[in-house]
Amino acid sequence: MAACQGFAAAAILVIRITLNPRTHLMPHNTPRKFDRNARRKHTGPAHLIIGNSKIDSEGCHTTAPIKKGTYIVEYTGPRITIKQADKLYDDHPQTYLFGLSDGKHVIDGEGVAAFINHSCDANCEADEIKGRVWIIAARDIAAGEELTYDYNLYDGDRDDPSLC
Repeated sequence: MAACQGFAAAAILVIRITLNPRTHLMPHNTPRKFDRNARRKHTGPAHLIIGNSKIDSEGCHTTAPIKKGTYIVEYTGPRITIKQADKLYDDHPQTYLFGLSDGKHVIDGEGVAAFINHSCDANCEADEIKGRVWIIAARDIAAGEELTYDYNLYDGDRDDPSLC
């Protein structure tokens, strides 16, 4: 563990668990890195809330109007290498990873921004500015609307619903 530094050490500590020796199952109440509830730390403006979504089970909604061009929230979380992310989430199809422009690192999303869902008809856009990822209003957004942006994903599957 001494060789681990920075966010990598934090990510490793978060997922370290002790299995029940009789059942080999995780104890109840053990937070898991890929668990939605473990990501609910409220990092962001008070007018952003996590609620039911028509797109996915949950999404990020605004309780106040937002003007076009507003920097709404920063996509935050530990920065880890793609190799570390592959190890952490190899058997978990649902992740909250945001790929950075260096092509080597991702943000393992936490807080309300991690709950912003994909849409081809998005009301926001994500922009990496000086190493930070911001969610910015692409148009005026009414109170009560769910925030969305185009994930711009492509992994070779032309039938992927995230491909616009």
